[in-house]
Amino acid sequence: MAPGAGVGVLFVEPRRWFSLRELQVGADLARLELCGEQLALAGQLSQPLELELSSGDRHWHWPLQPGEAGSWSFSGELAAAELGEELLLSLRRGSLVRPWVAIRVLRATPAELEQWRAFFAGAAGALPEPELERISHCALLGTNVQRGGDRPAAVAAFCGRAASQELVVEAAGLRHQGQFPSVLGQGPGRILASRLVLNWNLLLVQEGEQRFVVFQGVSSSDAVLLPGLNLLLLVCHLEAGTVRTCLAILSRTPEFFRPSQPARFGGYLVGHSRPYHCFYDGLLALQAVREAHQLTEDDGLYSKEGEAFVDLGRCLELAQPHQQLSQEALNAQTTANGTYLLQLGFWFHTRAEEPALRALADAVDGQLRDAARRESQLAAIGALEELEACTPLIWVGITGQKRSWVEQVEGTAALLNALHAVYPRLGVIFDGWTPPLASSDYHRREARNDDRVIRRILKRLNFKTRGKVGVVAGLPLLEKVRVGLGVDAFVANYTTGSLNVARICARPGVGHMGQRMAASKHQHIHHHTREIDPALVQDVSDPSTPTGYVNYSLPWEALYGALIATLEEHPPHNPKPVLP
Repeated sequence: MAPGAGVGVLFVEPRRWFSLRELQVGADLARLELCGEQLALAGQLSQPLELELSSGDRHWHWPLQPGEAGSWSFSGELAAAELGEELLLSLRRGSLVRPWVAIRVLRATPAELEQWRAFFAGAAGALPEPELERISHCALLGTNVQRGGDRPAAVAAFCGRAASQELVVEAAGLRHQGQFPSVLGQGPGRILASRLVLNWNLLLVQEGEQRFVVFQGVSSSDAVLLPGLNLLLLVCHLEAGTVRTCLAILSRTPEFFRPSQPARFGGYLVGHSRPYHCFYDGLLALQAVREAHQLTEDDGLYSKEGEAFVDLGRCLELAQPHQQLSQEALNAQTTANGTYLLQLGFWFHTRAEEPALRALADAVDGQLRDAARRESQLAAIGALEELEACTPLIWVGITGQKRSWVEQVEGTAALLNALHAVYPRLGVIFDGWTPPLASSDYHRREARNDDRVIRRILKRLNFKTRGKVGVVAGLPLLEKVRVGLGVDAFVANYTTGSLNVARICARPGVGHMGQRMAASKHQHIHHHTREIDPALVQDVSDPSTPTGYVNYSLPWEALYGALIATLEEHPPHNPKPVLP
């Protein structure tokens, strides 16, 4: 959507969403184009259904066309000059009108858009601060978005290593100069400021005349927005819509874009709200920085509250404390001190078989195991002794959220009952949700969901469970690791659901997952895990469901057979080999 000479760019912002899955609203010069797909409607339609758009006393109507699987679609266009500042989309059937989406229209003139671009390209002049949010919205809608494929020559070299381990280590090495690795090929850029917005750490960087924003989340460079070049580089785990939202929030504090002096390094930021990204992308990056001798006792180490699952200072026996602060406190600290935070992370992606990355993980996991042995409160009070006397002691992973085994209640119960018939001294550890150190109502609610699933399984067991069953769902990660070190084998979801026992504890077991998820199995490190034949697995979902949310069905007998084979290959030990 590029502005034409003398014509403003139109931005349409939804104020309220109802049942629309996807609404694409754009403007090409003076015409507004609307199209929507996969609109879900309930009930029988006795009359044709229309989409009505109203603005002031003007009304436009477009018929809704039926599609596949009960979906509906629409399309239409009109002159943008005919629209006011407020729009209303409604569904009409005969004389019945149902208001649907209220929309606010924002416009920016070519002069305003040029002023925005020129500021970031190094031209003298100020940003139009009172209207910065409106103008940034419109400017970003006309930005050239690049994800993969042919990159502009000036940024091609950077894009090739944007989310890499190499870039993280280089950025760490430049911290005392207050610089960031070159994006435009003109040498390292000067970091002017940082600000935490939503789930990202945003760095304002200047390289040559260009001033741009680096988005750090999963990696140290998830995306780079270069307004002066009208370019947005998307690297990983970030979409253009989220970039626009972050810029809208950032535009409410325009002083961020014009600091009085460059910022100084204030510390490393490590962690993520999701355990996978925390322990693969974040902690492995920290280990790479340590091995490159770029972590000294004077370097601050921070995590946002809710994004740390272990105390890194204690677990890794670092010289500095691991400080966990709220996003507001971290922003206040960097603003008051004129400092910036550098997020550590590189995109692990599908590289679980790479020896160098496995070596990083082995180093981290060894330290976590040692910390679990040192600090476990359960072990200290003797709470594990009775369970660890069971033979075999089996870890069972429960998934009460996305990508779960749909028969896990009746299937797990049947598997354990059959296993108990062979091993009458069987013990079971039920695992589930892992909360961060700074827990919340959300994490407690998810742990309760898993607990309800576990209770349903326990009611189906035909053997006595007293002293033979433990539940670690909802416990801190280090306690789970200590318990996991004492199990003989596991049955769990192959992905994040088995991270603690399969990767960190390196225990043998059986991993299960959906067919679509199996295509990305190399995102996860396993040591002694058997997989289920994909021919026995059936995904249970709508085709439009994202891969990470697909549930699946498989016969419990397949898991039982694989578990028996695992126990034969790795015979149970008693006492358990907990100590190194």
